[in-house]
Amino acid sequence: MNKTKPSAMPLMKFYTTRFRPYHLAEASESNASRYKSAVLAFEKALGRAAMVKDLSEPALAEHAALQESSGMSAKTVRECRYRLRAVWKAACEQGLHPARPKDRKRKRRRVMPSTDQKIEIAENVPTASKAIRLRDYYHKRYLATFPNASPRTIQIYGCSFNKLERFLGRDAMLADLNNQTVGQYVARLKTTDTSTGTINKELSHLKAIWRHAHTVGQLKLAPLIKPLPVPEKIPKALTVDELKRLRGSLAKLRGRVFGLPACDILRACFSIQFTTAERINAVLQLRFDDIVGNVITFRAETRKGGREPLVKEVPGWVIKDIERIRNPERDLLFPVKPGSTSVLRLYDKLFKLAGVDRPKWKSSHLMRSSHATLLWMAGQNASSSLGHADSATTRKSYLDRRFKPDQSHLQLPNIGRGGEQ
Repeated sequence: MNKTKPSAMPLMKFYTTRFRPYHLAEASESNASRYKSAVLAFEKALGRAAMVKDLSEPALAEHAALQESSGMSAKTVRECRYRLRAVWKAACEQGLHPARPKDRKRKRRRVMPSTDQKIEIAENVPTASKAIRLRDYYHKRYLATFPNASPRTIQIYGCSFNKLERFLGRDAMLADLNNQTVGQYVARLKTTDTSTGTINKELSHLKAIWRHAHTVGQLKLAPLIKPLPVPEKIPKALTVDELKRLRGSLAKLRGRVFGLPACDILRACFSIQFTTAERINAVLQLRFDDIVGNVITFRAETRKGGREPLVKEVPGWVIKDIERIRNPERDLLFPVKPGSTSVLRLYDKLFKLAGVDRPKWKSSHLMRSSHATLLWMAGQNASSSLGHADSATTRKSYLDRRFKPDQSHLQLPNIGRGGEQ
């Protein structure tokens, strides 16, 4: 029996302090404002400040009826109700609401139960573990050992829990982390159109929590399931002509990003990424203080792993691209919010304008693989430039081996000239 008492926390306070920072960290400003508008509309229907405990199926149904009677479209009513249910579900996961919203049928589900019966919990686990929900264990016990976990990581794990629960046909419990149940889950994923890499990612999330619970004595058995073999794919890199076409198309970008021309923002990001081979997250966290002369320093805390800084010397044309966005005065080189995808969307638009093909979701990362491949073609040490201790990592993930080594030039080509007027 769920003994959680209803919380008297104001709903708007819960949205501002607990829901938006963790569940909408990657969302755009307009999407976040729609959630806030849904909360405000719910308060308007109640005629007072709404509390977390006011969220219920009858209350949402009455709210939807009032919206429909006011002439609001069915799509808008449905979206508003969806957002309120998302806030309600988050409140339940954090122990502020005793009842979860009823699962609504979805048109498309990638993972479905293989039978109509719910999968029972295995018996070879301690009795106490059967009553622990997997989400609760993750938030209350597992995350305590990883205080630096980002909101994005927490969100990704939540998606893994959703998929497992759709397979089980019920809430996932800690006791479901056993070789039989997880093995059936992986086998079911293989029958869908889920890629092998995604299946291994879901498995690694479950095994991480599983090993933690086994270490502290919460589960008897350790995971024995091995990841699936992933076929090796040849990374894609851009040719010099394609890079120049992209740079030449920068002037065609329209619009502004946080008050600055979108073409100037992406031009500076494009130049820094290509010449330094640094990842997009570290580039977007650069400060003007990190640039001294022709040397750019990527701070350790902004880089993958957070251990070592990276110091790179860049050509003069890169510094000229940076000078275009120096004004107005500010600390950050790129005035984008943490988790913002505005620059990634600009990359997608640029590839379409230039007519250059790219793998899905890999627009910005192509700068890194292109840097490595062109250095390798010139006979340089690509692994050292990318910061890899093992050259096999560079070869497997970054070198486009369809290119032929050509040592006619012994450095990165200068794409800052000729491709743009």
